Amino acid sequence: MCALVFNGWAASPRAWELCRFRRDRIVSYLEPEPASATPGTIVVGWSLGGNRAIKFAAAHPDEVKALVLASPVVRMMKDRDWPGMGEKRLAALLGAFEMFQGQGLGDHEYRVNPYQFDSHEDLARGIAYLHDSDARDAVLRLPETMPIFVFHAQNDIVSHVRNSTFIGEVCPWARVEIVAGGEHALPVTIPEKIDAAIDFLAAI
Repeated sequence: MCALVFNGWAASPRAWELCRFRRDRIVSYLEPEPASATPGTIVVGWSLGGNRAIKFAAAHPDEVKALVLASPVVRMMKDRDWPGMGEKRLAALLGAFEMFQGQGLGDHEYRVNPYQFDSHEDLARGIAYLHDSDARDAVLRLPETMPIFVFHAQNDIVSHVRNSTFIGEVCPWARVEIVAGGEHALPVTIPEKIDAAIDFLAAI
């Protein structure tokens, strides 16, 4: 089994230490998208990485076996009837992260710190991506032959739960699990659920 992981904004590779599935590659939010994947690859995405994972899977349906998403951001910004962030709140997210280095973005005391303190320029690049990117069209292109698992906290303060319920509506074959609380860093708080999903997908 090959697993390609798209990491979140300001995320450290350590975010995945509590998951036991083998990561063949973790793609930073600062890295370009891979040109391709090995056929049969399971693509995993957290937060901003969920947005990139959806787009990658839609662009490479013959290579991607399945998709596993944790707190995905399909569309970050408020848009018509989409309950996203406003401009000021997104700017405040950058400022708060730089001040507190990720503390306060969830409900838990982390066993492993999922975040890293990047330069202002690098963090701003990620914020610009979140501002501009919209993966809703890519969700529409995901084939029914591609199994999808999605995990999202009901009161996630970074990525609105609508990001995941939208996936479930557009892709009714997807398994969408809404977990209690407001935690965003699900790879460090529900690693066993992510592992179980990948174990299931690897076996089919």
